[in-house]
Amino acid sequence: MMKRNTSDSPPLTSAQRQIVISVSLASFMCLLDSYIVNISLPEISRHFGVTAGEVVRINLAFLLVLTSGLSIWGKLADRIGLKRIFLSGYLIFTISSTLCGFAPSLFWLTVGRGLQGLGAAMLIVSGPAFIARDIPASRQGSAYGIQGSASSLGLIIGAPLGGIISGHLGWQYIFLVNIPIGTAACLLAARVLPSDPLPEKKNEEKFDFPGALMLISGLLLLVGGINSGTQGNWDATSHWLMPLAGVALLAVLWLWERRSRWPLLPLDALGDKTFLLMTLAYTAVLMVLSGNNFAMPFYLATELQLSPSESGLLMLFFSCTYGLLSLYMGRRADRFNPSLLCMSGMGWGFLSCLLFSFFLDRTSTALTALFLMSMGFAFGSFIAPATKLVMGRASRKNVASVSALFRTSIYLASLIGVSLFDLLLGSNSKVVEISSFQQTYLAAALLPLLALFFSWRVWCLNKEDHESN
Repeated sequence: MMKRNTSDSPPLTSAQRQIVISVSLASFMCLLDSYIVNISLPEISRHFGVTAGEVVRINLAFLLVLTSGLSIWGKLADRIGLKRIFLSGYLIFTISSTLCGFAPSLFWLTVGRGLQGLGAAMLIVSGPAFIARDIPASRQGSAYGIQGSASSLGLIIGAPLGGIISGHLGWQYIFLVNIPIGTAACLLAARVLPSDPLPEKKNEEKFDFPGALMLISGLLLLVGGINSGTQGNWDATSHWLMPLAGVALLAVLWLWERRSRWPLLPLDALGDKTFLLMTLAYTAVLMVLSGNNFAMPFYLATELQLSPSESGLLMLFFSCTYGLLSLYMGRRADRFNPSLLCMSGMGWGFLSCLLFSFFLDRTSTALTALFLMSMGFAFGSFIAPATKLVMGRASRKNVASVSALFRTSIYLASLIGVSLFDLLLGSNSKVVEISSFQQTYLAAALLPLLALFFSWRVWCLNKEDHESN
C-alpha cells in the first residue's frame, strides 16, 4: 500500500503558478517546434531539391548543439543567473526561427536550426531548475506534471499543425510561427520569473574551459556517430569509430573533472544514490519511449497498412493518455511516495511490452490503440514522480548544473533507444518481418523492468533513511 505523505503544504501562490506556467510554455514551444519540423521535412526536401538524407542534417544540427550545450549552460546559469539564461534562450530561439523562415538555402537553414538548438538548450536547462528552486518540495510533483502535460500537448498538436501550415502556407511558416509565440513567452517570463540574486563578490570560481571543450567534442562525436549509424548501416566499422571516440573522450573528461578545482559537471550529484539510480531508471525509460516512437510508425504502415495521417491519429492514444496521466501523477507524487508510483508505472510498462510482443502477429487497430494507451499510462505514471525525485536532490547553488546533467542523459538515452530499436528491427532492409517486431518489443520489455529495479532500490534507500531517523 502506498504511504501517504503527512506534510501539509499550502497551495501554490499566484506568483508560483505563474512560474510554472512560464516554464511549461517553454517546454511546449520546444517540443511543438520539433514535431512541426519533423512532419515538414519532405516539403523542405522538395523545395531545396535535396534527398531525405541531406535534409535530415537540419535536425542533426539542432540535436548536436542542444545536447552538447546543456551542461555548459547549466553551469553558467548557476553562476550568472537562471533568469538571464532563460530569457536569452527565448531571444536566441526567436531570432534563429526568423533566420530559418527566410533561409535562402539548405546551408543557412541548417545554421538557423543549430542556433535554435542553442536557444532550446538554454530553455530546457533553466526550466526544471526554476521549479526545483522556487516551488515548495511538497508541490513540485504537481509542477512537473503540468510541465509534462504541456510537453505532451506540443507532441499532440505539433504534427497535424505542421502539416496544415506547410501544406497551406509553406514550410517557411513553421519557423515564422515561433516569432509571436517566442516574443509573448519571453515577455511573460520577464514579468513573472523571480530576479536572479546578486553574484557573490568573493566568488573566485573560474570557468572550466578545458572541460567544456572536451564535453562538446565528446558529445558531438557520440551524438553524431549514433545518428550516422542510425541513418546508415551499423555493420560498417566506420559508423562505430565516432561514437567510440566520443565515449573515450568523455572518459578522459571524467578523470579531468575529478581533479579539477572548478569542475564543469556536478560529479558530486552522482555520489547521491537516489539521483544516480533515478537517472539510470529515467535513461532506461527514455530508451524504450524513443524506440517505440521510432518503431511504431513502421509497424502501423507495414502490418496494419495505415496511411501517415491514420498513423498519426492512432499515435494520439499514447500522447493524450500520457499527458493526462502526467498531470494526475504529478499531483499524486506530492501526496504519496514518488518511487512507488514509478515502480507501478514501470511494472505496467513491462507487462505492456511483453503482451504486445506475444500478440503482434494477430493484433488489430483496436488492440494497438489499447497498447498505446497502456504505454501512455506507464510513462505518464513515471515521468513527473521521477523528475521530482531527481531534481529534489539538487541544492540551490547547483540546481541548473544538476538539471543539465540530468537532461543530457535523457537526450543521449533517446538517441541510443532509437539506435537500439533500429538494430533489432533491421529497418535498413526493404521489408521488416513481423518476427522482427516481436523480438524488438520482447527485448524492449527488459528496459521498463530495469527501471522498475532502480525505482525499487530508491524506495529501499528512502525506507532505510526513514527508519534510521
